[in-house]
Amino acid sequence: MEPTQTKKPLSSEKSEVLQSKPSALAQLRALGYSKVPRSGPLLRGKSVEVLKAAQSAPGLAQLIAQATKSKGQIEDLKGLVPPLILNQLKSGPMEEGNWILMLKSPASAAKLRQMGPAICAHLRSKGWNIQSITVRVIAS
Repeated sequence: MEPTQTKKPLSSEKSEVLQSKPSALAQLRALGYSKVPRSGPLLRGKSVEVLKAAQSAPGLAQLIAQATKSKGQIEDLKGLVPPLILNQLKSGPMEEGNWILMLKSPASAAKLRQMGPAICAHLRSKGWNIQSITVRVIAS
């Protein structure tokens, strides 16, 4: 808008609506704030790495931590579990010391179930708190 132009006057309906609604600052002052509380950075219009954005959200940060932990546990299984089984192994959630592992092959799942106590002992020696392993076969 150029300096010589003037703004159009608001219609009577719009001016009534604006006057009837208290401003955001007035609402915050009514709640006891003397100034606008600080908020997190706005991401609108800015490019942010997906991992950084996900870590700033509490729920996603927890999922990322769990995925990193599961990846570390699978890395520690190298040398103990045959490579064919290790390549098709999918990590599931770990709750209260029970780790869920998923495989597509029923034969590989049976072999992994037999190795369950040895896997638990091996991971406990590496510092992981795993008491039992549940092996599930997933549909392909």
